[in-house]
Amino acid sequence: MTRIAQNELAATYKQDSCRKAVDELLRPLTATDREQPSNTDTRSAETKPPLGYVDLGDNSLQLSQLVLTEIDGNWLVTQLR
Repeated sequence: MTRIAQNELAATYKQDSCRKAVDELLRPLTATDREQPSNTDTRSAETKPPLGYVDLGDNSLQLSQLVLTEIDGNWLVTQLR
C-alpha cells in the first residue's frame, strides 16, 4: 500500500497505524472467514496505466475493489473500496 492509502485506512478505523487498522478491519471476521480467504473471488487487474483495478467477488470484508497505481514498476494499493 502507498503511504497515503495506509494513512487513510488508519484514519478510517480511527487507529494510529495501518497495522492497527488492518487488525480492526479483520476483528469481526469469524474463524471460518479467517481460515478460508480462498472464498474471495479475485479477478485479474484491469489496467489503464498508471491505474489498475482488481474487482473482488463476495467476501467477508465487504470490499468490492482495490485501486492500484503503478509506482516505479510496482503495483501498490492506493485505495480500498
